[in-house]
Amino acid sequence: MCGAKIPPGLRSKLDASGTNDAAALEFGIEYATRQCDELLRAGAPGLHFYTLNKAHSTVQVLKNLGLA
Repeated sequence: MCGAKIPPGLRSKLDASGTNDAAALEFGIEYATRQCDELLRAGAPGLHFYTLNKAHSTVQVLKNLGLA
């Protein structure tokens, strides 16, 4: 609705998950972990997450980064 576009590579990976919600969730966590790692390595002073009261994925990203 906001006009944001999902990059083609990301879209194809999500589409490959089909109706497997667990696979899509795991891919999303891995993707977010890579993004956060790149930001921190590039000098970002920190990260801010909007969890919408569903912190599981964020907690896993922080664990993957060694921050939790």
